[in-house]
Amino acid sequence: MHIQLSPDELETLDVSVLPNGATLVESISTPETFKPIKAYIVEDGKLIVTKDFVENDRAWAKGEEKEFKKGKGKAAVLDYFLSHDDNGPYREYRTMCGLEHKHLSFIRHEGSYRYLDADRKYNIFQIIINRDSDLMKVEKELSWALKKIAGFYPDVSPIELKVFEHSLSAGGIYSVLWDRDSGFELTKTTYGMTDTLKEFSSLRELIKYISVYHYYE
Repeated sequence: MHIQLSPDELETLDVSVLPNGATLVESISTPETFKPIKAYIVEDGKLIVTKDFVENDRAWAKGEEKEFKKGKGKAAVLDYFLSHDDNGPYREYRTMCGLEHKHLSFIRHEGSYRYLDADRKYNIFQIIINRDSDLMKVEKELSWALKKIAGFYPDVSPIELKVFEHSLSAGGIYSVLWDRDSGFELTKTTYGMTDTLKEFSSLRELIKYISVYHYYE
């Protein structure tokens, strides 16, 4: 059940008659505009705020962004994008994207996800390797990142990573599938059909291959 209602209607709403899991959006609507205020879900006869549109859309206050960025290195960046959903403030997302470019060179969040079940999303990351990248640095960063991703999704196998490469997916979408037991598989998906291109027993072999055939620039 999904309900859209005005602030006045929300004040007079009898939440006790609504089933658990019902969702509501408080908004100001006219024939020309729709301005959402807050989103809610019903839990045991109470309204729980799931998204505050007004708070999320505001800009940083003076000094607020500096305080938010304090102490955030590569681990905080990766943790943020592992757990990120669309309900947080956009100002935080924009700032974390900047920190990601500062702290991570060869792995970035891809900006898409797939559902593991009704309540869990799998946030997808992408590998970015240039022809002149230092492969030892690439291996060090990707090895570290894969351990964190695997720790965050202990029940997900294989782990999927996109490959951001020079063709920009013009001929298909390249992905890496990492099975903790068997290694890495490079795939290509074209028009919904996925083919395995090559298998690798080690991360180092995979990195070397991508740097030659599927580099970014």
